[in-house]
Amino acid sequence: RPIAIMINNLHSGQPLLGVSEADIMYECPTEGGITRILGVFKDPSSVPAIGSVRSSRPYFISIAKGLDAIYFHLGGSTHAYEILKSGYIDSIDLIKGQFMWRDQNRLKNLGLEHSALTSGERINEGIKSKAFRTQLDENYKYSQILSGSDATKITAVFSGYKSTTFTYDEQNQTYLISQFNKPQMDDNVKKQNSKPNIIFLNISAKNIDNTELLKLDLISRGTGKYF
Repeated sequence: RPIAIMINNLHSGQPLLGVSEADIMYECPTEGGITRILGVFKDPSSVPAIGSVRSSRPYFISIAKGLDAIYFHLGGSTHAYEILKSGYIDSIDLIKGQFMWRDQNRLKNLGLEHSALTSGERINEGIKSKAFRTQLDENYKYSQILSGSDATKITAVFSGYKSTTFTYDEQNQTYLISQFNKPQMDDNVKKQNSKPNIIFLNISAKNIDNTELLKLDLISRGTGKYF
């Protein structure tokens, strides 16, 4: 089973850690025009630091469930906790202080909310402590994707605060990721993050109970583009 981890993506929380090792990254808008990332790892065992880890939202739980993933987060919204407490998904809440640590340098320079980190080693400790199933469900299935035309530069605009740009690196056959007008960096390896495949999902969103919290519709039908 893959491991899905909530990762902070505020400008003030950069650089990120461990994202270059993520097999999939889901970036979704959250409240106030910001975005958060769900990093999905086939095997994070050798990743020394991942984060900073942030709180859960319901639609990230839906994505992780769709991948039959084990879900890691640090806290969550009220609606997210309602789902998590129901046992809908195998999950570990790092807010309890287990299987995470506070990076003192980030704590001093970036603040408490940007300091929580975990690692492949601690993730494995958490999974063993919970005795979670580690193999994919035998009924798990995935879809095929159609071919298309060239796409060398793509921009996802989430809000006035946040957009993400993907620029194709033909030599290495991957998309270089940029945000906040600079490369998206993985501070573990001191290099720009990149991914060979990009998917845009067009979904509807609305605010929950007159708050800034969002409900993203990931269940009904919609359209998407694969790059």
